[in-house]
Amino acid sequence: MSLGPLIGLVARLRVATRVPPILLLASLPMLAALACESDTSPITFISERDGNPEVYVMQPDGSEQVRLTSTDALDSRPLWAPNGTSVAFMSQSSDADAEIVRTTADGAEQIRVATSPGMNRQHVWSPDSARIAFVSDRSGSLEIWHLSVDGSDLRQLTQDSTGVDLGHWSPDGASLLFTTTEPAGIVMRNPDGVNVERLTEHPDQSPRWSPKGDMVAFVSPGDDGLRDVFVMNVDGSERRALTQNDGDNYHPRWSPDGRRICYVSTTDGDAEIFVMDADGNNQQQLTKNEAEESSPVWSPDSKRIAFVSDLYTETEIFTMERDGTEQKRLTNNDFEDYQPDW
Repeated sequence: MSLGPLIGLVARLRVATRVPPILLLASLPMLAALACESDTSPITFISERDGNPEVYVMQPDGSEQVRLTSTDALDSRPLWAPNGTSVAFMSQSSDADAEIVRTTADGAEQIRVATSPGMNRQHVWSPDSARIAFVSDRSGSLEIWHLSVDGSDLRQLTQDSTGVDLGHWSPDGASLLFTTTEPAGIVMRNPDGVNVERLTEHPDQSPRWSPKGDMVAFVSPGDDGLRDVFVMNVDGSERRALTQNDGDNYHPRWSPDGRRICYVSTTDGDAEIFVMDADGNNQQQLTKNEAEESSPVWSPDSKRIAFVSDLYTETEIFTMERDGTEQKRLTNNDFEDYQPDW
């Protein structure tokens, strides 16, 4: 196990236990052993149980559900920093543009990172947790920007783009993936340089780097409008479909160990969670009901998947083993809970 995840684990345990960091660092060998057996990383999510969408965290068994935000704003899309010390989310007040806000893991400190002017959305973390990229119309059109996590050093990445959607930051931090509608396709750009490489010339969506940075997963619509999950090399070569069925297949997510991809498919009539090997083999349906499942996300140890289901009318958050067994309901209330990140 690499040192990065252990540092994140130390940071989260420090918040949860208040143990001095020097004692936790001294326990790194033991923590490494525990991390190999099970994942104790908290899950962040959005809940409307307090009257409007707020950011929460909870333990992976559903215990210790703690609210991190308490405002009149509409909060959404909470994402853990790769080092596990903070959560970035979008927040929009009724009288202001949407902002990107960063909060510590215990909610004690909140910093408005990307503020007005402009609507700011679709944020993603850099792999070193030092910068946040996002989409904003502050220049008059939707473009990609990035800045430091304290809100300084704002830089514009794209200009005169049409229909830009931010994808994913490469594991080495050297490149960002995004899509455009005119011309349609996936584009790769180095944030600190001038290189722009168009990888596809199709209306492709949702590009995601593999954990090793050697492949890209994405979705592409067919002539009937239904999407399939594809992969390709990072230079755009060897594009191939992993799913080919009568359903709509979308939201691909690599497991952190790079061995599997989970995704959502409507091949049985409802939106269900599926998993397959990274080469498309061994496709397996994990959820089976008449409800709608969405937003699958892997645990950091690649053993479990968190997801959202509206089986009980209101959306709730569940987890399951990567083979679909041991399904567990984590949230249980009369309000909406959604957008988990692990």
